[in-house]
Amino acid sequence: MPEIIGPGKLVETTMAPGEAILSHLRHFTKPVISRDILISRYKRSKAQAKKDSINISAHVKQALEYHESSKKCSKQIKPVLQYYCYLNLAVAVIIAYRPMNYDGYRSHGVEDKTHGISNLNMSSPVIQVKKGAIPLIHSILSDEAINKKVFRLNEIIGAIPLLSYEIEAAFKKEIHVIKISDRVIQDATKRTWSSELTFTTQILSNEKAIGVQKTKLQKAIPILENMYNILVDTNSKIVYQTKQTWTTEGKAKINHNKNCAKIINFGGQLLVEDANLGYRSIYQWRYIKGKPLIPTITSTLLLSFVFATIARYRPILLEKIKESRYNLILDVFINETDGYIIPAFRNLLYREELAVMNRNLV
Repeated sequence: MPEIIGPGKLVETTMAPGEAILSHLRHFTKPVISRDILISRYKRSKAQAKKDSINISAHVKQALEYHESSKKCSKQIKPVLQYYCYLNLAVAVIIAYRPMNYDGYRSHGVEDKTHGISNLNMSSPVIQVKKGAIPLIHSILSDEAINKKVFRLNEIIGAIPLLSYEIEAAFKKEIHVIKISDRVIQDATKRTWSSELTFTTQILSNEKAIGVQKTKLQKAIPILENMYNILVDTNSKIVYQTKQTWTTEGKAKINHNKNCAKIINFGGQLLVEDANLGYRSIYQWRYIKGKPLIPTITSTLLLSFVFATIARYRPILLEKIKESRYNLILDVFINETDGYIIPAFRNLLYREELAVMNRNLV
């Protein structure tokens, strides 16, 4: 599992941050480099690393080719190229992490449902999950089973950065934000260590605190109910602590990082500057009120597939979207997604949390 919980690294560059991430990701197109990373960071045997590195590097290279082409094409076909970029990066991650049944990545793992609609709206059923690459990448980041689920548009767009701001303003959908604070703590006797998680919720637009729904959290993050006890459960926050304890801080941190990868919603975090702590990540989930919690990376891949399918197979529906207020969702998504999803895949592959900044552009 991706033991890459913050605070991570902040690297300054003279390049645009996105280009710097792509430049670093290009290292993975070289099998000799990806092989060494598989050996050192994934503890893969030399023989297996050599075999897998060829496959991983080919998918990363193909992803970057799609990305480069997507920057030069019209918005009419850009969703198709973006989706295949993201899918190839997802497959590279799947091969690196090897979740259960990982060799099923050769299919998309989803089925289009837009053939049954004439106009897109918030409640439109747009995609069904099967078996393949998208549910496999989801399994790396969440224990929640999504196979066979049919998702409506309003169930997958709330988790996506920037887009959530737009849909709250334009569609009057209340966006809830769950913030997670994570730490390893020592008990009062100073003999054992455990992992602690604090969840607080607010409304995106006005930062008004609202109650945390325990059932919603535990449905999306099954590990909470299975491996944690609740210490605090109030209208403003829920605090969980691991049932198991450890005799050293190091052992506790190993377990903490492993668990947190399926708790913090990797890819949906914000990098903020703190006067005392410097730059740090704020982990968070976002969702439309009344809708389920879905990891940001999963939601992004699902929505990317939807728009790619519409652009490829349903040009009439695409034209209708472009002439409606739903064009806002399409436009923001295809313009902003590269900025967070490509760094997220880069960090998953390298098993480290890295942020890039050019102070001249701030």
